Amino acid sequence: MRFAVVAVGLPVTALTIWAVVRSPLGRRVVAAPRLDRWHTRATPLLGGVGIFAGFAAGLGACLAIGAAPASKELLGILAGAAILFVAGLADDVFSLGPVPKLAAQVLAACCVLVAGLSIQMIGNDVLADVIAVLWLVGMTNAFNLLDNMDGLAATLAAIAATFFAIDAVTTHPSHASLALALALALACIAFLPFNLRPRSAAVVFMGDSGSQLLGFTLAALGLASSWKVAGTTVATFVLPILVLAVPILDTTLVTVVRLLDGRPIYRGGRDHTSHRLVYHGLSEKRAVILLAVVSVALGTTSLGYEVLG
Repeated sequence: MRFAVVAVGLPVTALTIWAVVRSPLGRRVVAAPRLDRWHTRATPLLGGVGIFAGFAAGLGACLAIGAAPASKELLGILAGAAILFVAGLADDVFSLGPVPKLAAQVLAACCVLVAGLSIQMIGNDVLADVIAVLWLVGMTNAFNLLDNMDGLAATLAAIAATFFAIDAVTTHPSHASLALALALALACIAFLPFNLRPRSAAVVFMGDSGSQLLGFTLAALGLASSWKVAGTTVATFVLPILVLAVPILDTTLVTVVRLLDGRPIYRGGRDHTSHRLVYHGLSEKRAVILLAVVSVALGTTSLGYEVLG
């Protein structure tokens, strides 16, 4: 029951977003409609500030009462997440180029490696670290790309974090991973009423400050959940892959399509899986729901396979 304190992140996220949207900076930093973007009206872009505030508050509460240990691994993940939040916020406000963004992502990944997290099932330490960096950077960008329709990134992140929380209670017990996953899931849930609205457009977007935070933290949870365990089996290996399969497959799709079309991968586009579902007749809300159902099904499959395997 001590982990119930993580729920403090719910009001912190909501109140922070409410304040940010009404602030002068929040009204100035907006995502304007463009031909390569899905939204049709200017929308505040600093929702990630609320997600980070709620995430930090929930996790901080767990650390304060001793529900989770302030381990080196946890602090390394927090340091990396903070770096990407700040870098994402700078990009939202000042529009950074791809090189500074990539540099921040690599730096954040190095924080995790220095803290002791890597892929232990690979015998070569150098190769293990390289693959870990590629995983962390790749998932960070996958969620950045996935944030292309109202409610999509936050919904899938909340689902993935929930499965990592279940794993932290069952197969790979870890108070640190449980606190991290719960804090992230609840921050996303508190963000959704501002971003996924039944009869109107989003009040605020999470921006790069939010999407990078989500992707990086979930990737780090993947490392912490099973890949850091020496002698990892196929069953434990597939958990992060299946839990995060939707953003992985979506990123793979748009990367291949854009390379074939000769377009830069990092530029926005209306060629994501969610967009294609709408082109085939689904409403935006139903497209998000369908991808969420697929994510839940894959996550359930991964946990079932892990238990049976």
